[in-house]
Amino acid sequence: MTAKAGMPLRLVARALQEKATTAKALAQGAISRREAAAPILDAYAHFAPEMALKMACAADAAFACGQVHGRLQGIPVSIKDLFALDGMPFFAGSPCQLPASLSVEGPVVSGIRAQHGVFMGKTHTSELGFGVCGHNIHWGTPRNPWDAEHIRPAGGSSSGAALSILEGSAHVALGSDTGGSAREPANMTGIVGSKITHGRWSGAGLIPPGPSLHGPGLLARTAEDAAFAFSAIDTVIDLQEFDALCATSTSSRLRIGVLDDFFWGECEPGIAEACKAALDEVARTGAQLSSCTLPEAVDLRRVAPEWDFGISGVELYEFLASELPTWWETLHPGARRQIETCRSLSAVEYLRRLRLLAAARRAAMSRLEAFDVVICPTSPLSPPLLDELFEPERYRQINRLAARNMCVANLLDLCALTMPIALGPTHLPIGIQLMAGHGRDDRLLAAAVALERVLGTGRERLGVAPLLATLVS
Repeated sequence: MTAKAGMPLRLVARALQEKATTAKALAQGAISRREAAAPILDAYAHFAPEMALKMACAADAAFACGQVHGRLQGIPVSIKDLFALDGMPFFAGSPCQLPASLSVEGPVVSGIRAQHGVFMGKTHTSELGFGVCGHNIHWGTPRNPWDAEHIRPAGGSSSGAALSILEGSAHVALGSDTGGSAREPANMTGIVGSKITHGRWSGAGLIPPGPSLHGPGLLARTAEDAAFAFSAIDTVIDLQEFDALCATSTSSRLRIGVLDDFFWGECEPGIAEACKAALDEVARTGAQLSSCTLPEAVDLRRVAPEWDFGISGVELYEFLASELPTWWETLHPGARRQIETCRSLSAVEYLRRLRLLAAARRAAMSRLEAFDVVICPTSPLSPPLLDELFEPERYRQINRLAARNMCVANLLDLCALTMPIALGPTHLPIGIQLMAGHGRDDRLLAAAVALERVLGTGRERLGVAPLLATLVS
């Protein structure tokens, strides 16, 4: 079996173990694809081909000795520049390098390293991960390849992570998610992005620390690849049981809750229609679709209309004040204005909101018991024009609406995933979001794999992004 472009990740891993290909060959192919795409896509803040080749050779040496240290051994992986990575600079999308005290590699990254995964470099991010459109005034904003005429962002904050998957310089991208930061770039670029249950994976070595909402996420080409990557990194699941769950999961057995009007309102033309058409395809396979309401989402919005309930804004402001007090003035003006709305939040109000969140989470978990997953449009918005993001108030409005459906998973402490289903009237990707209860990541990913078997992969449904058409075979 020879590893080919677009081959499912599990088959690439098998080809490596069977010595039908080598980690070095995979790394060289990834480097070549990155070099070809570099004039078009700006995925990496720090691309590291020399490091990648060195790690690939170490993986091959382990294979030669019959040693398999993990499922990602020899697999090209990109790391978002919100994670500390030994031997690499750490800017977190800001204009200044982070101090050594904040640059200690955490368990998720070191776990991939221990498997002999191959790090391709650190990908671009919104400054300090704040903002779901991917706009960065310091490093530049990675371009969305689906619009060859207008400049649009690739989504954020894991913007470079998504592009590393699209260009083929990585098979797996490690991102993060506070209110959609892994899912929105996946949604905007036509791939799969997942938010892991908060606290399931360690947030150590991830900047800024997110005691309430912020945590790791994954991006991959397909739901099947995302499930494989999750199984490689997760330390909780039983691998055999999870593999069997993904292999046997079928849409006809799924109990799907279709979320109510709150999640469907204010959608741009074509988005709600595409999601409903996809659900019709799923329904024809015998899946059990029924209405589901999450009034907690509406109630939380009434208390605090900002996408993050004011929680992550307060926590980011405290982090900056305590660890990086001179960085406030360099923040994106839109992000600074968004955080400023939370600066005056009293300790009493902050704690009250945490208490309200805890109650809402308990109620939501009870409602979700009847379903394997609940579904809605990933975002009401298509990728905006880049020029719209320079005006602070418009930046705030776009981020707030773009994150509306996704931030519910963070606020209610659920796991979530977006997968591509169509191109809209303006030929930009549309995604559908699946959410499941706290800690049910295995059920979520197995459901996504089952739905992908019905709906097809992003490549099958969307084709190739126009700016990549000459690069992808």
